[in-house]
Amino acid sequence: MSFSSTDPASHQGRSDTWLTPLSIIFNIGPFDLDPCAFPKHPTATNLICLPQDGLKAVWKGRVWLNPPYSDAETWLDKLHKHGYGTALLFNRLDTKYQQRHMSLASSVFFLSGRIKFLKPDKTYGGSAGCGSILISYGYTPDYKKLKGWKAK
Repeated sequence: MSFSSTDPASHQGRSDTWLTPLSIIFNIGPFDLDPCAFPKHPTATNLICLPQDGLKAVWKGRVWLNPPYSDAETWLDKLHKHGYGTALLFNRLDTKYQQRHMSLASSVFFLSGRIKFLKPDKTYGGSAGCGSILISYGYTPDYKKLKGWKAK
C-alpha cells in the first residue's frame, strides 16, 4: 500500500504511494489478506484497496501489512490485536510505538540494505530513506530467502 514519509521537507510533494516488491512477499508468504493493498498488486489472496477502509474491515487469516507510514502505529496495533500476520515498516526504533511492538511481536527481522519500492506504474523508485524491518505476530516467517538478520 502507500505510506506518507517522515523524511525531510526536501521530499515533500513526492508521491506517497510505494508498493512492496513482490519478491519480499513471495519469500515469506503466502498471505490471506492485505488491508492496505494497491489494485492489481498481488500481495495477498484478498485485497482491500482505497476507497475501502482496511482499518474498519474484519481481518481474517494471515495478514500482510505495508501500512500508511503516516499512521503506522494504528495499523500495527490492529495487526497485533488480530494476532496473525507480518508488517513491513521503516526501521524507526527510536519511536515509542516501535519499541513497544518489538516486545509484543513474535519475531522481528531487519532487512539488509534499503528496499527499492515500486511506484504505482510498477517501475522501481530509488532506495528508501532508511532500512526496513518485518514485524510478525502469531508466528515466525521463514526468513531464509531474505537478506538480513533475525532479532527475535
